[in-house]
Amino acid sequence: MRALLNLAYLACCGWITWIGLWWPDRAEGFVPGPSEGDPFYCNRLMSAGGEDDLMVSFFLVFALPGVLRLIGAVFTRPSRVELGIWGVATTVAAFGLFLASLDCAAVFYTAFRLPAPELAAALLAIPASGLILWWLSRRD
Repeated sequence: MRALLNLAYLACCGWITWIGLWWPDRAEGFVPGPSEGDPFYCNRLMSAGGEDDLMVSFFLVFALPGVLRLIGAVFTRPSRVELGIWGVATTVAAFGLFLASLDCAAVFYTAFRLPAPELAAALLAIPASGLILWWLSRRD
């Protein structure tokens, strides 16, 4: 069971990291919210909005907790340091999404209503990875 949970955790961290690499250059981008007709994408704004897609690059910080779990701790319980690093990665990713939402992006609307399933999966993988890491850290 522990090995399966480790694989699920690594898959979550890997997916979040992949979206951090993939989204800024290949996705259509964020929309500012509901609109009539075709969606308007923030990255088409001349003065601002292109940085919103770049904020998803903050997801790259999830490579660190994933690598820690892969290298040294596959067969052991996560330490407080590993839990702390996951917390820092989550905070950095949330800060990036917060910055994007200050400019033009409606992050959750884009992910779940537009839809952008790859972004939605990454947003769901963040709490899922935390839940898995918490479960792995429990004492049996």
